[in-house]
Amino acid sequence: MISTMVSNLYAAYSTVFQPLLALEHHIGLGIFAVTLAGFYSVIHWYIGDHEKIKRIEERMNEHRSKAQAAEDEQKTARHQKKAMSLQQKMMVVNFKPILVIMLVSILFFPWLRATYSPTVSMNRTSNHTYRGSLNYAGREDQLIVRDVSKPVLELRDQKAEVGESFYAVGSRWQVQKFKTDGRQAKLSLNADFLDLPFSLPLAGSAINWLGYYLLLSIPASNLSRRLLGIA
Repeated sequence: MISTMVSNLYAAYSTVFQPLLALEHHIGLGIFAVTLAGFYSVIHWYIGDHEKIKRIEERMNEHRSKAQAAEDEQKTARHQKKAMSLQQKMMVVNFKPILVIMLVSILFFPWLRATYSPTVSMNRTSNHTYRGSLNYAGREDQLIVRDVSKPVLELRDQKAEVGESFYAVGSRWQVQKFKTDGRQAKLSLNADFLDLPFSLPLAGSAINWLGYYLLLSIPASNLSRRLLGIA
């Protein structure tokens, strides 16, 4: 039942955001990253008690300064304890907007991952041959994996082993993993966004969707928070 609900929710997202998904995937995910970063900043601005946070920060900095200037160890410890207590109060004040942001992230991030880092279900059609469909932005490509000495993906005139990339449904994808139990298999893919001049153990030779998302969302978040006066 839960899997059906998740599938229906993902299908609804794909329908609603079809215009963005139809764009080149760098542009589509870039818009998602910048928009969500701005939306998170608005949540902080609208829900957070910034005046209270500012007062707490001022008192916290005051106690930290006194702790550094104090020559008596007991006074130093007392001011440090008060600063830590104020820091805990600030965390409590910040908890409400953080909770809302977490809920929004839970709704969207699994779908983004499933969209830009999909797992393709494949069925064995003959000895060592598996077939499955890659769907993205309303387009579909039939993938073939021949698993003889090692799995090799085939699509039209392309061949790609694990760690290599291929083009399908208008985008470039990297083969991450291929697992089979005999009759069925799972093919894990990652959309390639930016090439790296070297290969990393987990990321491979290109930045995937999450790295690209963070690369854009962090500066977008800093800028939007400054514009809203909550930096």
